[in-house]
Amino acid sequence: MDSPNIVDTGLSQMLSLLVDHNTDMELDVHLVGGFEDVSTNHGNYNTGSESQENLDGYSFPLGAKIVETLRKRPEKFHIRTLCILGHNTRRDPEGNAYPSFNGFMIGTSTGSITPAIFDKTSRCPDEVVRRIRVSVSYEDTSWKGKLLETYDTQTDHFKIAPCCWTLQQLHFALSLQRYSDSEILLMCSTSPSAENPDFVENMRRQWDYLIKHPDWRETFPMKQPRIFERTAEGGWRKPQGADTLMNRRKPHSSSSFNPISSLRFNSTSSNSSSSPFTEKASIERYQRDHWLYKNQHSESDQPLPTPCCSLPPDFNSLRENDIALQLPELRNLLQVLREKRQTQGDRGGCGPGNVFLVGTGPGDPELLTMKAYRVIQTADLLLYDRLVSNDVLDLVGSGARLLYVGKTAGYHSRTQEEIHELLLSFAEAGANVVRLKGGDPLVFGRGGEEMDFLRQQGIEVNVIPGITAASGIAANLGIPLTHRGVSNSVRFLTGHSRKGGTDPLFVAENAADPDSTLVVYMGLSTLPSLAQKLVHHGLPPNTPAVAVERGTTPQQRMVFAELKDVADEIVSAELVSPTLIIIGKVVALSPLWPYASKEVSCLVETL
Repeated sequence: MDSPNIVDTGLSQMLSLLVDHNTDMELDVHLVGGFEDVSTNHGNYNTGSESQENLDGYSFPLGAKIVETLRKRPEKFHIRTLCILGHNTRRDPEGNAYPSFNGFMIGTSTGSITPAIFDKTSRCPDEVVRRIRVSVSYEDTSWKGKLLETYDTQTDHFKIAPCCWTLQQLHFALSLQRYSDSEILLMCSTSPSAENPDFVENMRRQWDYLIKHPDWRETFPMKQPRIFERTAEGGWRKPQGADTLMNRRKPHSSSSFNPISSLRFNSTSSNSSSSPFTEKASIERYQRDHWLYKNQHSESDQPLPTPCCSLPPDFNSLRENDIALQLPELRNLLQVLREKRQTQGDRGGCGPGNVFLVGTGPGDPELLTMKAYRVIQTADLLLYDRLVSNDVLDLVGSGARLLYVGKTAGYHSRTQEEIHELLLSFAEAGANVVRLKGGDPLVFGRGGEEMDFLRQQGIEVNVIPGITAASGIAANLGIPLTHRGVSNSVRFLTGHSRKGGTDPLFVAENAADPDSTLVVYMGLSTLPSLAQKLVHHGLPPNTPAVAVERGTTPQQRMVFAELKDVADEIVSAELVSPTLIIIGKVVALSPLWPYASKEVSCLVETL
């Protein structure tokens, strides 16, 4: 326990695991670990009395609260060990207080307690992740003061529950790296003189991990806990079956048409788990947007906020806190631009700035148009979406400011209305503002809404088209979206549902036309329902289909399958967003299509 505020909840939780309330029994209590953590030598600081000094520390109020809570509870307690405060304190010649011992070992079969120090080889598995879990849980709104259960004596399993870390944590980690060991000790410890020798090393290991793994979902895939069991040699391993959910592969459905039901392709040039796009918490985003968080610390010796406390992993709270951190620098930039416009106005007047809606294509920077390249090189401020690739953002002019306004399922860094206001405010200040969007800005990009809003406010908007994902990805796979005698039209559908459900937004009966090509954007979650409806409306179950994750980038992965199987194959291959789905006979014209059949031969004969 690390705070008096959690003692009531913590003791109740502990006792609920041990006590049958119908049983009259006496419980042994061992109070171990706290010490008089305020030095008797305070320099100019004087509390007035030694008893007041004790109250100024952390251990005294915590120890007093524990004893008080035990006294008030209905259970009977027998204090067997009392090794806190003065009983666990020693002092150096300067008066600095140290604990007599920091750690202890408990024999779970006998209840015996022994002072102990654990080296790295005998600590828990995934020690760094566990440390991060302890740190970020303190202000987790779902935690509510509960103890962090990690060890199950019944199964002998060690479990690290999922937790999330945020861009603010990454900001702290990158900022604190540059400080010396002594500075880190003073900034991050409540009792710097009493810390173990490896305190700073442990802090640095946590920061290194956060920087290397900025997205918590890499550590906790599908929000599952990390579970370990003891080996015969005394080490730790993941229990058999722990990864069943992640590694499960559904069997291929049989087909009288062809025994091969699907074919998957993975990129061989890069790790498919890395993203070519900007995630809401990533090292690339921090490096681009770090100017937005300057007010969090200065280059002076002012202490930084303690990095062990995080934002609550509630998406609304994360978003609001992130925006609050950005606002000071956004206001500063806006003021600089206004002053610049006023100065220019004295020399002949200056109207509003220009707003460009720029499409950046599906990800490959070489698909960017020359006009788009020229515009992003001269912009003052660029507002960019999640699906603008990192390679494209590397082409932005060195003097430009970048602001992430991306959206992922369940997390919108900015609402659409806030994006409108940002574009308007900076345009009115005379800035050249570029709104970067993946693909084409007017194809499922809400570019039309932004254009309409700004024009109503008297702001001129220029649209620079981009290659939409359907065209770029289809061309990359050798799939003609229309083809004489095979497909006479192409239809773009959004897979989004109105309220985030599993049903697609709209599927009309004529969308199931076998002589047309369907391209589904953002359809991972709704594809099972969509496929059923398409078959129900008459589209053959063996209609060729392909799902392409991160198309045109080095991380591209794809699944070819028939319509009836494609949803299951996507799950088996664990494709993630962004994934584009193409359905129609033209898919079989791709040189990558795995079927060798009479139907494909017939299609080829229509050339």
